Amino acid sequence: MPLPIQRSYLLRMWRDHQDAAWRVTLIPVVEPNAHQHFDTLEACFAFLREWALPDEMSHCGARNDSILADLDTTEK
Repeated sequence: MPLPIQRSYLLRMWRDHQDAAWRVTLIPVVEPNAHQHFDTLEACFAFLREWALPDEMSHCGARNDSILADLDTTEK
């Protein structure tokens, strides 16, 4: 069965205190009871990358490192 060409999520981000890491909940618009919870932004991005780029995950190296480097810069 082919993958859908689009997914929509409600994104909720929070942290327990100012120095804590961001936590994330993704709620699929078409299935609001199927929440995905993540302890870090990186875990959320990994989930989204795995869905969006399933054929590239085995050789994603530099591209994902670049995304994570950008994320590290914006979080500080």
